[in-house]
Amino acid sequence: DRPLASTKWAVVKENLRKVLKGERRATELIRRAERSPLATRRTMLSLRRSVSFDNGVSTTHTVIDVQAPDRVGLLYDIASVLFGLGLNLSLARVATDVRQARDAFYITDSAGAKITDPLRIEEIRRKIEGALETGGKSITLAKGAPSTLLAAEAE
Repeated sequence: DRPLASTKWAVVKENLRKVLKGERRATELIRRAERSPLATRRTMLSLRRSVSFDNGVSTTHTVIDVQAPDRVGLLYDIASVLFGLGLNLSLARVATDVRQARDAFYITDSAGAKITDPLRIEEIRRKIEGALETGGKSITLAKGAPSTLLAAEAE
């Protein structure tokens, strides 16, 4: 993949400005980009998907490691799931290698504590896995969901 051309970056900046001002919805931009032939061609369903949790890496956060085929809107969909579950996302470490995303999300519950309850961990895992499988198409975003991942339309 090539870096975005300056004209594409101008589109990204304009989309970001419009979303932050409430003039456009990030979900609209992402869904439109998902329908493009380029996005369809980039989706590789045979790549590995996994969601794992680690409470030993950080003293203050639960770390969720997600491995999935990279696609338009992937980070937005995962962040929306976390937001919808009332979790705080403090840091996301994002890496893509040959169209395979390997991302780590540092989260806490609404009280700022690690997620330690096995049932809660399983609920979070199921929701993220659902977003990975459906490409976010079944996610209902709560009002005020994250809206800062806007490079989708520029690709």
